[in-house]
Amino acid sequence: MTPIASGAWKLMSQTLVEISTETEKTAENFRRRHGEMFKEKRVFRFNVQKGLEQVGLEEYEKQGIIETATDIYMESEDHVVAVEDCAENLQAKKSPIGDPEVLRDNIHSSTHDISQGTFKARPRPSPKFTGRKMYLDRLDSFFFTKTSLRQANRNFLLHGMGGAGKTKICLKFAEDHQDQFRRILWVDSSNEETIKQSLKNIANHPDAKSSRVQGTTEAVLYWLSTTDKWVLIFDNADGEPDIIEENLPSGTGGHVLVTSRNFNMRRIVSEESYLEVNEMERDDAILLLLKAAYLTKSFEKDEPAASAIVDELGCLALAVDQAGAYIGSGFCTINAYLEVFSRHRKELLDQPSSFKGASKYGLAVYATWDISYEAIQRKQSRAPNPREATVAGNAITLLQIFSFFHYGSIMEETFKRAAELAEAWRAKYRDAPMSRLPWTGRGLPGDLLELDDERKWDPLLFRKSIQILLSLSLIKRDTSGKTYSIHPLVHSWSRDRMANSAVMKWAASANAILAGSVCSCKRHSSQTYYRKLVPHINAYYQFVKASQVATLSKDDECVMYGKVFQENGNWDRAEVFYKSAIEMRTRLLGTEHPGTLSSMRNLASTYLDQGWWNEAEKLEVQVLEIRKRVLGAEHLAAVASMNNMSLTYSDQGLWKEAEKLGVQVLEIRKRVLEAEHPDTLTSMSNLASVYSDQGLWKEAEKLGVQVLEITKRVLGAEHPATLTSMSNLALKYSDQGLWKEAEKLEVQVLEISKRVLGAEHPDTLTSMSNLALTYSDQGLWKEAEKLGVQVLEIRKRVLEAEHPDTLTSMSNLASVYSDQGLWKEAEKLGVQVLEIRKRVLGAEHPDTLTSMGNLASIYSDQGLWKETEKLEVQVLEIRKRVLEAEHPDTLTSMSNLALAYSGQGLLKEAEELVVQVLEIGKRVLGAEHPYTLASMTNLALTYSNQGRWKEAEKLGVQVLEITKRMLGAEHLHTLTSMNILAVTYHHLSRRDEAIEMMKNVVNLRTKVIGADHPHTLHALEWLNYTTRTAAPPPRHSDTTEIDEASSVETEGPETDEGADDQPAAKRRKREIPWLDLVLVP
Repeated sequence: MTPIASGAWKLMSQTLVEISTETEKTAENFRRRHGEMFKEKRVFRFNVQKGLEQVGLEEYEKQGIIETATDIYMESEDHVVAVEDCAENLQAKKSPIGDPEVLRDNIHSSTHDISQGTFKARPRPSPKFTGRKMYLDRLDSFFFTKTSLRQANRNFLLHGMGGAGKTKICLKFAEDHQDQFRRILWVDSSNEETIKQSLKNIANHPDAKSSRVQGTTEAVLYWLSTTDKWVLIFDNADGEPDIIEENLPSGTGGHVLVTSRNFNMRRIVSEESYLEVNEMERDDAILLLLKAAYLTKSFEKDEPAASAIVDELGCLALAVDQAGAYIGSGFCTINAYLEVFSRHRKELLDQPSSFKGASKYGLAVYATWDISYEAIQRKQSRAPNPREATVAGNAITLLQIFSFFHYGSIMEETFKRAAELAEAWRAKYRDAPMSRLPWTGRGLPGDLLELDDERKWDPLLFRKSIQILLSLSLIKRDTSGKTYSIHPLVHSWSRDRMANSAVMKWAASANAILAGSVCSCKRHSSQTYYRKLVPHINAYYQFVKASQVATLSKDDECVMYGKVFQENGNWDRAEVFYKSAIEMRTRLLGTEHPGTLSSMRNLASTYLDQGWWNEAEKLEVQVLEIRKRVLGAEHLAAVASMNNMSLTYSDQGLWKEAEKLGVQVLEIRKRVLEAEHPDTLTSMSNLASVYSDQGLWKEAEKLGVQVLEITKRVLGAEHPATLTSMSNLALKYSDQGLWKEAEKLEVQVLEISKRVLGAEHPDTLTSMSNLALTYSDQGLWKEAEKLGVQVLEIRKRVLEAEHPDTLTSMSNLASVYSDQGLWKEAEKLGVQVLEIRKRVLGAEHPDTLTSMGNLASIYSDQGLWKETEKLEVQVLEIRKRVLEAEHPDTLTSMSNLALAYSGQGLLKEAEELVVQVLEIGKRVLGAEHPYTLASMTNLALTYSNQGRWKEAEKLGVQVLEITKRMLGAEHLHTLTSMNILAVTYHHLSRRDEAIEMMKNVVNLRTKVIGADHPHTLHALEWLNYTTRTAAPPPRHSDTTEIDEASSVETEGPETDEGADDQPAAKRRKREIPWLDLVLVP
């Protein structure tokens, strides 16, 4: 080809000016006059028309639109060929225009095809490349750290999901180190053919030509093995490792860098010579987005919107880059992008390549994963046997099912449980009529859930399918090897690519697996599993709500989901599912069907959890009446309802009604089931709790001892039911102030639980918490604190920070801190608990009110009476409205408010409240109930504060006589009454009687709780002061124990569900109304 003639050159130079202004007309005239120059490939015209109609020459700010339109123009094969022809002319120096080296590199940056006999230079990195410092540093360290004499080439692998930016990291690395490599050689590793052709084309490299390297793969690999300071980059090596391995050069002077989605490619490199490329760092992703959108100048203004976008895109490099290009092309503003994305996600992520972004990747985000999907399909169609075809098919099935789960922490255990529980259900109902069966595994994908010959889970097939997804970096496996995660955008892609019919099918399968993994048992392993299952159920139902495509679960599945949420403390969510189950079962089965009644009972239990006792009672009464009428009064299901009704009455403080039903249940079960049946023992334990609530501690203790003896004999000393009985009996001892006896039992329970159940089992943690409270009762606060901290740390880690049991632990620890005078620490925890319970449970939930009362107690300990009063007034008003004026908890609030008034010197207001509490207590609970005695004590203290010592004495004597008779002379409540009366005698100038009585208090406290207990020391201090002087000791402003105790967890009572599918009752919270007055000098 000859150079362009000077005349023609002059004409062309003049014409270019005209073309830039008159464009098409001028270009057409030039083509008519000099057509031979176009035919001879001496003149080329490149004109980007489409997409730039509205862009004028002066509109340089629309650079993004210009770049995008140019990219689209260059997708045409004709245009690419023309550009290559032009580059060849320039390279041959047949034209004086431009720098041929620069043009060649730029052309090859946009063309990745392999042409026979042509050496292709590597693509150039994007000028907008951002971040990835960790990966670049690792490559730099690996390839350029000097070591001892090298035995082989250095090979390194970057693996990860499509679109993560592996290729771009390699390009940037190559550019940064181009001066340290003599040759940077790029191999398109899309398949075996492109690898071979790329290697052959290296023979056309100038260095290879000068060495006369033949154009064969073998010759090129041999030449590389004899040279050094080169890097060979195998890009997109997503096939089998063998293909790359057999094309690696030998020798010791070179470097090989491989990018792959296939994590099995690790086998071609040495250990620690590979790195997984994950999502971008958040700050880097934000910067890349703004660069791609041409918005870096307004970084501070646009950073919040950019931050939200990269979070939605999961910081995936390709998605972030292409989102920036979309914004930069003027299709929407950065602030409007998320709205557009939410409405048109599939369209934005699945467009051909209209918005390549800075990376010039050439594929839309979704298209990168379509490649992997097609690879699995090929594996299925080319499988050597049916088994391998099933494995590949199951990989696709898993990908589709995963898209309806949450994208994180997907458990193999879910599939195992679903398979085994379905088999158990089928076995149970094998001979039942088919007209109306419970859930037996409908909708489960049979090929996926394989069982062995013993009908147990066989994970081999499942794990082989998982391995395929892992090999293509479509999912990740966590370090435990038992759970998997999927990038949020891969998660969306898997669902978006399905037709509506497929969505219906796989959504139903996902639902069947999730619901089918829930069993009716109550085991620690199940409780732990349910906590992990909640995000997946939520994700499924969020999709159902948003898509309006998939149907809701059946009634059985609603019951299963309700159980999960109830176990996890998400009572409002459990309520929704149980209501759905009732509606479905009422419509399908009728109101009186056992399944419908069971669902009603389940709903009642969630009402109890939320403190809605009236609603719970209403449902319990309905269930009981129907079961009595349909089944008979002594049918076990009817008896179970009576038992539940008794517990509901107990929660309402209606202890006489609870006792009446509890006695009936126990008598029937003794007669029908025998005295040692587990259900009979449950009834005895529940009745003991009702006695304890009424202050009938001896009766409660008697039943508790019987239950423990029988369970030990029948079930063994280490059976969980035996441990529960021991814990319940320890509680009875604590109620009587027999803390040494309680401690002894609780230590045994804790030791056995740790050994048998494990240190982090919920029952073990309950035992630790109960022992901590017993230590606290004895004034052993350091020991109590140590255990309390352990329980809290474990529950935070295992259950999460806002789980009800975690909050109970925080509340208990706050109480221990308060006992030690660490009020700031106590207040901090108390505020946290209250805020969380308000947000999670609502302002009027019983647990929230308990937290408010506990925080008020902490304020009163610090003498912050105004803050105390404010909280106590709120608690009292809510309890009066929600629980009624005469509920025991309402009376406790009135007593606490009276204490706040007394602390401020508002003695008349305090007296008025205490008198009300005492009158109601006598009428509702009885003159000798512990609450009534506490009220008498409070009134006596109020009289004392007013200097009305005679009235105080009269009440004090009554309280002492009753407590001695009911509890015994050495009970701590009796000693408290003696303490108060001794102080009263002193103020009545009956000094000798006061000293004698206080000596008795000191001696008995020393015997019962020890000489070092704070109560003993306070009494001794008072006694020493009084014996030294005839004057009454000065009043101490802080004279009471906590009136409303922090939430204390116990093992009982247990719920007998009979035929119901509802879990056992939650642990109760108790508030202690006793006052322990200690006046000190």
